[in-house]
Amino acid sequence: MYTVLFVEPDEVNAARIRTILDSVELDFEYDVQTSAEEAIASVEYRRPDVFVGDMHIPVMSGTELFSMIKMMSPDTVFLVMTDGGDLRETVNFVNTCEVFKIIMKPCRLADDLLPPIHAAFSHKEEIRKRMQEAEAEERKQNTVAEAYEKATEIVRMKQEQEKQAANLMASLTAANVDADGSLEPEVKERLKRWYQWMIEEYVHVFLNGSGNYEQVLRQQTAFCNQPKSNCTFQMKKNTAEEIEARCMNEIAYILKLVTGICKDLQKTYRIQVLIDAAEKAYIVRVRYQLTKDENGQEVPGEQRVKNPVLRRELARATRLAIAALGGRTAVHHGGQEDIVSIAVHKTLSVDKAETKCIE
Repeated sequence: MYTVLFVEPDEVNAARIRTILDSVELDFEYDVQTSAEEAIASVEYRRPDVFVGDMHIPVMSGTELFSMIKMMSPDTVFLVMTDGGDLRETVNFVNTCEVFKIIMKPCRLADDLLPPIHAAFSHKEEIRKRMQEAEAEERKQNTVAEAYEKATEIVRMKQEQEKQAANLMASLTAANVDADGSLEPEVKERLKRWYQWMIEEYVHVFLNGSGNYEQVLRQQTAFCNQPKSNCTFQMKKNTAEEIEARCMNEIAYILKLVTGICKDLQKTYRIQVLIDAAEKAYIVRVRYQLTKDENGQEVPGEQRVKNPVLRRELARATRLAIAALGGRTAVHHGGQEDIVSIAVHKTLSVDKAETKCIE
């Protein structure tokens, strides 16, 4: 039940308030005090829901009393009683003391007191409801934030594990590269970085790949397509069926390797990819045009990698990586372009997916 505290220094008015309230059925408890000291003691004993006080209190000002009670009971709603003699003083008092409503004196009927008091109850409930909603929203946001932090931590740990796996595989590969005494030091270092990149891409694609054609298309286009530099990439799916996620990830990895070697070997290129669907496999044809002369020879001035040994080893490493998926590359050399055809089988075996190249 709500509680209301009145402070009326005039004994006659205080008695009138008690008479009015005792004459009607109330849905709240009330207390009427006649001094600031008694009001403060009452607030210490019971934090009232509503405080109704006069603007003018003996011993201390009404402003001081309201401010003190506000500090003692922050959730209390304040009403002020005044005879309206000084409008400016009343306005200043209402603004300073954060008063909700004004009750005009003298009070003679229950209707003079009860409507503003009930309005104060409703106001208090509205404040409480808003606070509860704010707390619920805060809890919800905290829950989302905690879930996000946990998810972020899981992703971070997964990325760290992926990085460790990639580093381990790259270290083993680097050891094999170092064992080849025929390679120059700079060739070895560049080849190590190439193996590192291929391994990182493998880990990224096969552990995080979406298997979605549209997303792979966007990623590949962002990776390869640079029209301002005369480097273009196009990919088309010549089938209405949805490519299996596992197969699409495999295709994405193979495309990354093939287009990656094109980017590394030439300053300019044009790459076109066509994906067809056969009964048991997806056929991927990668057509790429590098900068060549009229005899079909790559133009040396356009090469990013000019060391022929390094070029050979990078291409060999790329073929080995594709072959590690279960097959070997088959390249058709044309006058101004090369074509690689690869079959990615639809049937997924228990142990590993088979990837075979069409010769």
